[in-house]
Amino acid sequence: MTIVSCHVEGNGTDELRKHLMVEIRSASETSKIESVFPLPISNFFQVKGLSKGRHLLQLRSGLPSSSLRFDSDIIEVDLDKNVQTHVGPLRYRIDDQLKQVFSLISILYIFA
Repeated sequence: MTIVSCHVEGNGTDELRKHLMVEIRSASETSKIESVFPLPISNFFQVKGLSKGRHLLQLRSGLPSSSLRFDSDIIEVDLDKNVQTHVGPLRYRIDDQLKQVFSLISILYIFA
């Protein structure tokens, strides 16, 4: 059985992290998505039962791209070489300007 585990590092607040998804794609057919799931609160995940071969791990944001600048590393995993592996850190960055927008929304919500 194949097992891939990974930890995630990034600068997002808890509100932003709720909108992040882990996406695993085939490296040979990048349009083929093998698994998508929400990033756990612990920033650690484990996936069992992926097919052997090369896979790409990346984070995706569920927030509209017009409201933030989001960037994620892409990690390649070769399950032909190691069927059980820990990779990481998988890093992501969120533009600080978005934090200001969420702060402003929070302030407006308090006074509404």
